[in-house]
Formats: sequence, C-alpha cells, structure tokens
Amino acid sequence: MAELLKFRRKPETVEAIQYDGTEESRGAILLHFPDAVTVTPTHGVLMVDTGSGRSPVSRGDWVIRRDVGRVIKVTRLEMDHDYSPVVPVRMEPDSGCCE
Repeated sequence: MAELLKFRRKPETVEAIQYDGTEESRGAILLHFPDAVTVTPTHGVLMVDTGSGRSPVSRGDWVIRRDVGRVIKVTRLEMDHDYSPVVPVRMEPDSGCCE
C-alpha cells in the first residue's frame, strides 16, 4: 500500500520584484525578466510565461526567478508565506576573521 510521506521544501534563494502597479515596477520587471515577461498589446497586462502556460501579473504579485532559472509569478500571500528577505552579511574590515 502506498504510504503518505511528508516533505520540506529545500531552501533556495530567488530574485524577485514586486509589481505595485507603477510604470517603475513594470519597467524593472521587463528589464530583469525580458525572456519570460511580456505585455499584452491590447490592455497592457504583464504576462509571465511560466513554461507551463501564461499567467497575468496583478498588482501586489511578485515575479521571481528560482534557483533553477525558471521565472514564475507568486501572490503577495504566497511570497510572505514561502520566502523571507536575504540580508547581506557585512564584515568589518579589521574584524580579525580569516587571517
């Protein structure tokens, strides 16, 4: 009999831009994801080509590039639930580390 198993998502780092409805965020998404995001000619809607179909980007959604290079759209709620910001670690010049 098949057994129900539990899995934990492997940690990954993604590149992400949130679409807030402004021309600035639209331009940034188009600049950073040129091969995966297009604008519909009739209504100017941002569309993400996910590899398994096209998905419209709504205000508040995030466009992310996963570790494997795949670009997807996630909602604000999905982003809040699944991801946390990466904070760069800064070392002081004379911290004595790694001499």
